[in-house]
Amino acid sequence: MILSENILFANRYLFIRMLGRGGSSEVWLANDQLSGLQVAIKVYAPGIGLDEDGVQLFSKEFNLVFNLNHPNLLRPTHYDIQERMPYLVMPYIEQGSTMKRIGEFTEKEAWRFLHDVASGLAYLHGKVPPVIHQDIKPDNVLINDDGAFLITDFGISTKMRTTLPTNPLTTGSMTMAYAAPERWSRKNRPTMAGDIWALGASVFELLTGYTPYGELGGRLQYEGAEIPEMEGDWSQKLNQIVEYCLQREPEDRPTANEIVIVCKSYLDNKSVPTEKKPVTGKQIGKATIPISKQEEIHITNPTNPSQKKIKSTKPVSRPTVIKSKPEDTPVLPTPHIPTISNQNNSGKEKIIYIAGAAAIILLLIVFFIFRYTGKPSELPSQRSQMIADSISTPLVAIQPVDTIKTGKTNNKKPTITDSTKISPTNTPDYFLDKGNESFSKGNYTEALDYYRKTGNKVDQGRLKATENCASFLKTADEFFSQQKFEEARNEYRKILVENQFDNNAKQRVKECDEQINSNSHEQK
Repeated sequence: MILSENILFANRYLFIRMLGRGGSSEVWLANDQLSGLQVAIKVYAPGIGLDEDGVQLFSKEFNLVFNLNHPNLLRPTHYDIQERMPYLVMPYIEQGSTMKRIGEFTEKEAWRFLHDVASGLAYLHGKVPPVIHQDIKPDNVLINDDGAFLITDFGISTKMRTTLPTNPLTTGSMTMAYAAPERWSRKNRPTMAGDIWALGASVFELLTGYTPYGELGGRLQYEGAEIPEMEGDWSQKLNQIVEYCLQREPEDRPTANEIVIVCKSYLDNKSVPTEKKPVTGKQIGKATIPISKQEEIHITNPTNPSQKKIKSTKPVSRPTVIKSKPEDTPVLPTPHIPTISNQNNSGKEKIIYIAGAAAIILLLIVFFIFRYTGKPSELPSQRSQMIADSISTPLVAIQPVDTIKTGKTNNKKPTITDSTKISPTNTPDYFLDKGNESFSKGNYTEALDYYRKTGNKVDQGRLKATENCASFLKTADEFFSQQKFEEARNEYRKILVENQFDNNAKQRVKECDEQINSNSHEQK
C-alpha cells in the first residue's frame, strides 16, 4: 500500500498531507472520521511493511510506551497494524518540530529547550530498566502552543529500529550527525550519556544553524577533533553547558537531572554561578601549588566528581585561594654560626654549629631539587596562559599543558580537522563510510560490496535495504529499456521507499511519468 493524500487509512483516518518523512517512517496529518479531530499518524515501514516477527516485536514493545507519562513527552493515543505497517496515532502539534527553527533560536529558547528535553530524558532514564531515546535531534522535538518542547519517537529499542529500513545518513538506531563519539568505539551501545551528547549537538545546531561536526557527528570527535566554538553572542554559561554535553568521554557529561537543575535556576531568574577571572595558583614561598579543576572552571561543573550529584540550585562556592603576602612567606632562618675559639669551645656551641651546618645543607638540597626537577618559577606563567586560553578554546581547560604545546590529547592521537583523515583504508569503518556514500548515490551493487567487507559493522536492516534496492533497480532498468514505463515507475518508487535520497530514481520516476503521459496523449 503506497501512502498518499486523500486515502482512507485503516478505514478511519483520511490522510490530508504529509508532515514529515524519516529513514524508516512517515508522519501524516489526518482527519479522524470517528471523532472529527485532526491527528498525526506515524507509519513505520510505509509501503513495505514488516514480516510477522517484526510485527510481533513492535506490538510487544509499544505496549511499554503507553505506560510512559510526562509533560515533555508526546504520548501516543493509539497503536495498531495496517497491512503489516505499524502506526501510532498522536495529537497533532500544529507548530511542528524545532527543525523549522534551526539557526533561529534565542538564548532564552535554548535554555527552555535544554530544560524541557532534559526533563523528559530524566524521566525516561529514571525508568527500570532505563529507556534510552537513541535519536534526540531537532526533528524529534515538537513545540506546543504554550511554547513547551515535547520529545517524540521515544520507546523504540535498538532491536526494533534495526528491523526497519534506514537512509544512508543513519546508522541503525541513530542519526549520524547527533551520534556520540563512543558509538564508534568497541562499546558501541546506546547509553544515557549518548542522549545527552545528542542534546548538546541539537542545541548547538538550533543556535548556529549547523551541527558541531557536520553529518559525521561524533565520529570526528572520536578520532580526536576538538569541540568547535558556537558562533554567536551567547552567554558564557550557555556555552559552558553545551560544551559539557559534548564532552568526548561519557562520564564527563552531566546527567539529565543535573541539566534540569542548572536550567531551572536560569529560567527562574535565580543566581547562576558566573564566570570569574581565573586564579593561577597559591604562592607558598617560591613554589606555586597548581590549582584544581574546580578552581579552573568557575561555574557549577557537572564533570567534577565531587560535584557529580547536585543537591540544590545554589551555586557551588569556590575554595578559598590563599594569596601570598610578603609577611606570609616562610623563610628559613639564617643559622647563627659562632666564632670558634681555641680557648672556649663548649658543648652548646658545638650543637649550634652542627645544626646550622645541617640547615645550610638542607637549603642547598631544596634549591637543587627545585632547580633541576620542578622549575616552579616557570609554573605561574604557564598556568596563567593555559587558563587564559581556556576562556576562548573549549576543552583546553581540562587538558594538561602539554596538550597546548603539542596539539595532542592524553598523548594519544593528534587533533584532526580534515574529515579526509578519519581513518586508514581497509578498515571496517572505512568500508562502512564508502558503503554509505555509494548508497546515497544510488550505486547499490557497489554499496553491497563495501558493506560485506565491514563484517558486523553494518546492521542487517541497512544491508537488507541495499539488497532490495539493487534488485529493484535491476528490474526497473529492464522494464524501462523495454518501454514498460508503468512497471518501471513502480520499481523506481520501491527504491525511493528504501532510499528517499536517490536522485537517480527520482529522475527515472519523472521520466516514466512523462512517457506515460505522452503515450496517453498519442492514444487520444
